[in-house]
Amino acid sequence: MKKKLCLAGMLFLITVVDCYSSTVLWNIVGWQYVPGWNYGLGLTTPAGDGFSMSIRVTSSTTQATLVNTMEWQTTGIGIQLLLVTDGTLIDSALFSNWSGPFFQTYVPPGIPVSETDLIIHRYETVFLAFETTADYSTPSFYGWIAFTFENGIVSITSAIETTGQGIYAGTGIVVPEPSTALLAIVGLAVLGLRRRKVT
Repeated sequence: MKKKLCLAGMLFLITVVDCYSSTVLWNIVGWQYVPGWNYGLGLTTPAGDGFSMSIRVTSSTTQATLVNTMEWQTTGIGIQLLLVTDGTLIDSALFSNWSGPFFQTYVPPGIPVSETDLIIHRYETVFLAFETTADYSTPSFYGWIAFTFENGIVSITSAIETTGQGIYAGTGIVVPEPSTALLAIVGLAVLGLRRRKVT
């Protein structure tokens, strides 16, 4: 019986880890040189929505400046790119309560918004958070893009979660779904009971 309890607890934890690791997609945001527009930044999510935009990059030896040129872009409904710091929780609450600057936002005409250029100092990493959905009847996905300026080149890393619960900027750590959290608690409880009976 004790072995069965221990095995059940371990299976619960393996299931939780497997669910957790499969909810993050890495580096699916594209960043490439586009003749005539300088650079293109784009994403297509598993749900088929996303964004693409033209960005002009100017650089010196100490910093790069990214400007959303608005010359060419397609964005899903409500796409917003927010300037955040490493470790920021990116979820619906962040976007609902945001009062800081946007790198890009899509709002109806006539609504004033504060958009800013993205300045990246040499060897620095700057983060943009995004929420994207095809329409308001489907769940949003949350993700981040990290821009780094090194040796005269701007490069990116990115991650997007596929649960609609949220992700922490700069990491693959997602906010667990309630069912996954419950599985983790049950698995830990079973292992705790097993350990208590052994000692």
